[in-house]
Order: sequence, then C-alpha cells, then structure tokens
Amino acid sequence: MGIFSRLFGRKKEEQQSETSETLNENVLQEDSADTANENASTESRTKYHWVNTDTGFPIDEIFVLVRANYEKRGYDDAMRNPDGNYMKAGSAKIISELMARINQVTLIYEKFLSDVNVQIQILEEQGLLDMKKTLMSKQLLYEKHLVRLKEMKEMAEKRDSEMMGMVQSYERGFQSGIIEGVNVLLNNKDYEQKGFDN
Repeated sequence: MGIFSRLFGRKKEEQQSETSETLNENVLQEDSADTANENASTESRTKYHWVNTDTGFPIDEIFVLVRANYEKRGYDDAMRNPDGNYMKAGSAKIISELMARINQVTLIYEKFLSDVNVQIQILEEQGLLDMKKTLMSKQLLYEKHLVRLKEMKEMAEKRDSEMMGMVQSYERGFQSGIIEGVNVLLNNKDYEQKGFDN
C-alpha cells in the first residue's frame, strides 16, 4: 500500500488529523482545579489523568497496557510459588513488557514521521500546498504523540504510579493468591489429621 493510501485512505483519520490539538488533549490531559467536577475520581487529583481513548493510533496500545488488569496473573503466580522474590520477578517482567511496547510504538511513529516528511518535501516541490497542509497536520500530531511516549517512558523508568497500574493489580492478585493458599491450608482437615497419624 502506497504512502498516499495510508495517509489519505481513511476518512476517519483525515478528520482526526484536522483536529490534532483536540485529539492530543483527549489522549492524555493535564489535570487542573478548573476542570475538576463533582464526579472526579481520586486519580484526577494526580499530575496526569488517563482518559478512555479509542483513537485508532498506535499510542492507544500503551494506554490499553497501562490500564490492563493483571490480578489473575498475580493470583496464579502466587498459587504456583508464594515467595516474595517470585512476585518481584513477576512485577519486573511486566515493567519490561511495558518498556518494550513503548519502544516498539516509538519506532512506529518515527517511521510515520519519516514517510510524512518525505511526502511533504515532494508536495512542496510540486506546489501542492493544500495537501501539504494536511500532511503537516499529521506531522504535528505524530510529533506530539512522540513527546507523550517519551514522557510515559520516563514515568515508567521512575516507577511513577500513573504507569504502574498493571503492576499494582498484579501484586494485589499475588497477595490474594497467598491468602487463598493459607486459607486452603487452614481449612484442610485431612492435612491436620495426617499430622496426628505421623
């Protein structure tokens, strides 16, 4: 598929490119007291407020991953091995997966920008200014998404709570698994009877 097909083929993406400022703000908004309302959740008082997004852009992959619930994975790991070091290893693996995904999506945007820049130059040489403006709008949007990705990577590296939702859910699940394992042991009458039999 040619570059023009990718860039102009879908009406939805054209509309999104024309409203890049609005779209970017819908992806990741900075909270302020002025935007707070009576339905605001606790997380709206943090530096960043994650917003439900379905923009069709690669950056969505990161938001989906950050919001993912890993409680079952943590629970299952605890039932296999309740050792605290096992939980730490599981948490580290999740963070590693997040960093790898951020790097992958960053590369995708860099490729997008490279393609767009080449086409902008071609359109400029041909004097096709209207099409050039459309591509420049996309260029601006991709650049802003790259900035957001860089911010999210830095936040993940610092273990910022806004990027650690999946780790927190994993550790909750792990603790639930430990509790369940203890309850099974306490309620196992056969296990207690074996102690007397020995």
